[in-house]
Amino acid sequence: MIDQRILKKFPLPERNIICCANVGSISHGTAGSVIDDEDIMGAFLPEPRSLYGVESFEHWDPVVSSDPELGNLDPVFYDIRKLHRLWLKGNPNVMCLLWMENRFYHFKSQRFFAPFIENREVYNSKLAYHALKGYARSQLHDMDKGVYKGYMGVKRKELVDKFGYDTKSAAHTVRILRMGIEYLETGEYNILRPDAEEIKKIKAGGWDRQVVLNEVDYLLKEMDKAAESSKLPELPDKEHSTQILMSVLRDWDYDSF
Repeated sequence: MIDQRILKKFPLPERNIICCANVGSISHGTAGSVIDDEDIMGAFLPEPRSLYGVESFEHWDPVVSSDPELGNLDPVFYDIRKLHRLWLKGNPNVMCLLWMENRFYHFKSQRFFAPFIENREVYNSKLAYHALKGYARSQLHDMDKGVYKGYMGVKRKELVDKFGYDTKSAAHTVRILRMGIEYLETGEYNILRPDAEEIKKIKAGGWDRQVVLNEVDYLLKEMDKAAESSKLPELPDKEHSTQILMSVLRDWDYDSF
C-alpha cells in the first residue's frame, strides 16, 4: 500500500502511480543508521496535457524539510518516460526499481510497470560503468568535502566531527563500487546487499578513513578490469525498450480523462 501521506501530497490522481517502493538503505538491507530517512521512489504515467506537450511535469521531489506532514518520508516520483531515459543511461540511482526484491515494493502495477521489470535486460549496457564510477567518485568527494545544508547536512557534519570523515558517503562509495563490479561481471544488480553488515559497520564509523580509501582504490581498479572484460553490450537496446514504453502508454486509458 502507498503511504497516505504521499497520496495526500502527490499532485496527480492515485491511478497515475504505477510503482512505489522503498529504496536506499532499506532496499539495500543497510538501514539502521541514526540519520537514515525512509527513501521512497515511484513511477507515474503522464496526464494527457503532459503527454501531448501542453505542459511539462516529469518528476515530483518535494522539499521534505519544509513539509512536516511527510514526516521521515523522502519521496521522489518520475514520469515513466523520464525513468526510461535514465535507465537507458544506466543511471544507478533509478536502476533499483527494476532489480529490487518484491518485498520492498509498496505497489507495482502488473499492467503498467511489470513489463519493464520482465524485460529489464534491454537496459543493460556498459554505459552503467561510467555512471556508477562517476557516482562513486562524487560520494568519495563528499567524504571530506561535502556541503552540509539543511537538517541532513547537520547530521552529516556531525559524522565528520565525530569520525573525521563522512562515514555515510564512505559506505555509499564502497557499496556502489561493489555493485558496479558485480553488475559488469554478471549483468545483474544485487540491490539487497550480501555485504550489508559490513556496509553498516562503515556507516557507523567502524572503518578508519585510510582503510576506506584503500578499499576504494582497490575497488576502482577492479571495476576498470571488470569493464574491460564485461560481456555487456556497449549500448542498451533502445528500440526494444522504447517499444515496451510505447506499448504501456498506448494501453493507458486516456479516453477516460
